[in-house]
Amino acid sequence: NLSKGVQLKLVDDMLDVDLFIIVEYGISISAVAAAIIETVKYKVEHYTGIPVGRVNVCVEDIRV
Repeated sequence: NLSKGVQLKLVDDMLDVDLFIIVEYGISISAVAAAIIETVKYKVEHYTGIPVGRVNVCVEDIRV
């Protein structure tokens, strides 16, 4: 279920996004997180016009 891994909070007219992901073993967590943060921030601001304050990526599990 894709909606279980996303939480949104409106703080001081900015949107905070919390993402909970599962990463495959052997993949660079920092590279994946950086790409996700950049993409989510750009897309949310572009499509909604709401400024994004933070994008937090939490690794919930590593799939082997």
